[in-house]
Amino acid sequence: MNQQEDSRLKDAGVVLKAVRRARREAMKDTMGGALDDPTDTRQEPEPCEDDPEFEANQKEIEKNRKEQEAILGRISQGLYKLKEQAQNIGTQVDQSNARLEDMNTRADATKKDLKGLNRATLKALEEASTTSYFTNIACLLLLIALVGVAVYYLDLI
Repeated sequence: MNQQEDSRLKDAGVVLKAVRRARREAMKDTMGGALDDPTDTRQEPEPCEDDPEFEANQKEIEKNRKEQEAILGRISQGLYKLKEQAQNIGTQVDQSNARLEDMNTRADATKKDLKGLNRATLKALEEASTTSYFTNIACLLLLIALVGVAVYYLDLI
């Protein structure tokens, strides 16, 4: 919601409060203050349609009603826009959730593949260390044999 719409809604709230206050004051005046005193049992006086004050009050009431309708119309428009925005946000959240679910599924598959690769790597390292041990022994024996042949042919002993 932009600042202009927010300001309009605040203005509408102020106007609505003023209308309610004016109505209450008008009712107090017509009922002789009975609204302030809950023990007052006086009846509201019957309006006289020929009374100019009555007609003025009726016009004021109609004016206030029209203002309220205009305010309610603006509020309704604002609520409709908010509803559309909320629906758009909901759609975007649903799409994001679907993408996240797909990424989660792919991440799980990748994790499973990496575990398999780790196991294969560890197994290869174990075999390499065992093979390396035997290779070292074979090289040592070959070295001893070469030294023995050299000593024999060179008559060093």
